[in-house]
Amino acid sequence: MQPVIRFNGVDGQVKRSVFPRYEVYRAQKDYADIARALGLTGKNDAELVDALCKKIQSLMEALDVQTKLSENGVSKADFDGALDKLVDLVYNDQCTPANPRQPRLTEIRQLLIDLF
Repeated sequence: MQPVIRFNGVDGQVKRSVFPRYEVYRAQKDYADIARALGLTGKNDAELVDALCKKIQSLMEALDVQTKLSENGVSKADFDGALDKLVDLVYNDQCTPANPRQPRLTEIRQLLIDLF
């Protein structure tokens, strides 16, 4: 989860997805607002996104949630063998256009690797 929040939670000129139709890219501000609502602190929106990711990680550890594919029984060989297909499935998933930031195929690949 945190790799996706970090991917979306950047500032600047990024390729926005078709939906939602924001006039400006605002995912970092939205994540920062969530962090503020949770009582987290930071000097700027980027630090608040980082604080939110750390809070989510802490919660998952407290609940003993395993977030990595490798921690959930997926072998490296199976992952490597399925990676190209997974990239294609993510890219073509109907939810991907609703992501605030439009990912390139190489970025999807890296997110999956990070989640392994």
